[in-house]
Amino acid sequence: MIVLVGFMGAGKSTVGRQLAARTGLPFVDSDAVLVERLGMPIPEYFAAHGEAAFREVERRTVLELLSAREPCVLALGGGALGSPEVVAALGDHQVVHLDVDLDEALTRVGDPAGRPMLRRHDVPQLYASRRPVYEQAADVAVDTTGRDAAEVTESIIHALPRRTRPQVVLVGPPGSGKSAVGHALAELLGAGCVETDREVERLAGTPVSEVFVDLGEARFRELEREATMQVLARDGVVEIGGGAITDPAVRAVLHDHTVVFLDVGIADAARRIGFDQSSSMVALLPRRSWIRHMETRRPLYTEVATWTVDTAGRSVQDVADQVVELLQGGTA
Repeated sequence: MIVLVGFMGAGKSTVGRQLAARTGLPFVDSDAVLVERLGMPIPEYFAAHGEAAFREVERRTVLELLSAREPCVLALGGGALGSPEVVAALGDHQVVHLDVDLDEALTRVGDPAGRPMLRRHDVPQLYASRRPVYEQAADVAVDTTGRDAAEVTESIIHALPRRTRPQVVLVGPPGSGKSAVGHALAELLGAGCVETDREVERLAGTPVSEVFVDLGEARFRELEREATMQVLARDGVVEIGGGAITDPAVRAVLHDHTVVFLDVGIADAARRIGFDQSSSMVALLPRRSWIRHMETRRPLYTEVATWTVDTAGRSVQDVADQVVELLQGGTA
């Protein structure tokens, strides 16, 4: 889990959303969770119950969020680190301190009506007391003063230690040989191999073709996105379903990975798939549909690809050998 900490106006929520999009992780704002649980805006709760009551609810909520098993980008309220328990719990996560000058923070926040702590007369002292706590808890500090969210997000991406990620991601249409090449490549690399279609089946509890037919394409794509984001946090070889590339969120995340587009024409694809004999989801794709999809998707495959490898008329082993060569510093 990536946790953003910092003073009010540091940009935690704005940067958090962009960082989540770049990493493929969900974004969680602890203040938003608190508003939902309290059933009222935070300033109203402050006025009705006082800061001590709010901090207790905040402490319990943040500890619960930090104990979640699913990774995410989590933005914490500026005062959440006032709890020693919260500070201790941060030790299990990657913590980023978004630093900001006080004057700029106050300018960004604007009207203090929505920020109870800004109604205090000692805001400079509050800022000065909290800043060392953020610094001590953080693995990485990024200054946001005078910088936009995109620039700050890029700095975080480069500053954080690399998460576990695939050695290579294979994309391409049905019939490009992703499954066969993926397994051969995994054997050559001494790594595991995972297919997003199998992850979709695990999430849905039913075969891919049945998910597509029974639940519809929209639901299938939702599950496919979830499965794709999960497998991109693993190592080894990853094979992405042919249609996943149409999702802008998936494409955005793939830009940070080593991606090989396995290209193929209709003649080879038809022979490999056996349109009329296949029992998999690709049996739903007649030739015309395959061609139409490929015309739309080819530019998307090319957009995310580090390299493009033509598989037409080639053996699985030959293609896998070329991908290994590319990974070891060769040229396409």
